[in-house]
Amino acid sequence: MEALTITCNGCGAPLMYHPKEGKLWCERCGNTQGISPFPWNGVSNAFIKAPQYHCAHCGSKMETASHQSAFRCPSCGTYWIDPYLYPEEQRPEGLLPFRVTKNEAEKRIQQWLGQGFFYPSSLKKAARIENLKGVYVPSWWFAMNVYVEYEAEVGYYYTEKDAQGNVKQKVRWEHHYGKLSKEYQDRIVAIKDVVNANYFRELTPSLRWDDLLTFNPLYTLGFEAYVHTRPEEIAFEEAKKAMEKDLEKAVIQQLPGDTYRNVSYTYQITSLKSMLVMVALWVCSYDYRGKKYQVLVNGWNGAIKGEKPIAWWKVLLVVLLILAVIGLLWWWFSRT
Repeated sequence: MEALTITCNGCGAPLMYHPKEGKLWCERCGNTQGISPFPWNGVSNAFIKAPQYHCAHCGSKMETASHQSAFRCPSCGTYWIDPYLYPEEQRPEGLLPFRVTKNEAEKRIQQWLGQGFFYPSSLKKAARIENLKGVYVPSWWFAMNVYVEYEAEVGYYYTEKDAQGNVKQKVRWEHHYGKLSKEYQDRIVAIKDVVNANYFRELTPSLRWDDLLTFNPLYTLGFEAYVHTRPEEIAFEEAKKAMEKDLEKAVIQQLPGDTYRNVSYTYQITSLKSMLVMVALWVCSYDYRGKKYQVLVNGWNGAIKGEKPIAWWKVLLVVLLILAVIGLLWWWFSRT
């Protein structure tokens, strides 16, 4: 069992996937080669992990993380993939490849660092971007149609006068029953420990099923890639929890009246589609005044999510300005 690489037809150098060309590309001579369907017939139906890899080009030992399926030789730079980590029952069906290059990702991060009032003014210049790398993250995608029945007590405000002539607000409660149908196309759950799952989830609304390609490990040449380690059943339970929070909000939005109480609902998933997908991300950290912060860039469309330090003096300044305006308004109306 050995890892595989693809070499250039022109000069013999190792190839990598090029985001702009959409093909395998040679860094040495610039030659490109199309991506052929991968011959899965020779791959075992059982998960097989090599105890260690040795580069067939230079003989160097290649250390890889657990469940890492695409990597690079640290000595000669050859790109390798291990298709034996993709047995048929664990093989991804879809792939969202890189379209954003490394240089483009770095420029987007620099631009993002300079945006926002409540962050340090020196952040863009002082932050040092470290170890920007392309990673294919395994994730479960779920699409479902949901039928919901709900009930609640809805209240309508009204006023009446008491015996002393004082006006009081009261609530008239009524029982309300309703139904709704909802479609979810973006319940996406990332595999933990590869990237920050919360950041990844916030990038997923911009991803579309129609953009997916059929999975082929050759797209991962030149990047890091990992096989999934989370069963579909567990990922689905996480997706359902996120969906249930949204359903509760949707039910409340449907309620008539001025207020509500004792809301309850039941739902039924009428259709379900699931797919294991490899998603392209640019991942890096940056250092600002001795502290590390992580940033993710969607390799497909360039969307960014990450953390930034807060300039608390700016927050305090805004609070003080608001208090000053309130004080001036109070002073003005008290005089008039």
